[in-house]
Amino acid sequence: MAESAFVLDTHAWIWYVSGDAEIKASSRNYLEAKFASHPVLVPAICVWEIALLSKRSRLHLAKPLADWVHEALSRPRFTLSPLDERIAMEAANLPPGFHNDPADCMIVATARVADATLVTRDKRIIDYAESGHVRVFAI
Repeated sequence: MAESAFVLDTHAWIWYVSGDAEIKASSRNYLEAKFASHPVLVPAICVWEIALLSKRSRLHLAKPLADWVHEALSRPRFTLSPLDERIAMEAANLPPGFHNDPADCMIVATARVADATLVTRDKRIIDYAESGHVRVFAI
């Protein structure tokens, strides 16, 4: 099945937008090529996670939070994926084997509902993907 879209995990979104070396050059090149022709969905819960990390001084953004989010979502093909009833229900009813972190459940559910590939480095999500319940591109 052809990839219809990509969903970014919170850390993947931060690293991609900031050009962070956490994403290897080969992975960044692959993503840039894919993002040029595929939608990139950013789950709304990621904005919440970034706001919390920033508030708790665990993430230091180069500009005010609202400006960073606006600019990060202004990239071509990037779209904020709202938390709707389908994602909320999917997050509460993920197939067995996933952990109970609410934000991760929402992110995985977003990818499943959109039939998209989730970009992440989260080992728990990558391990879950091995069961076939979600597609991932591990960075």
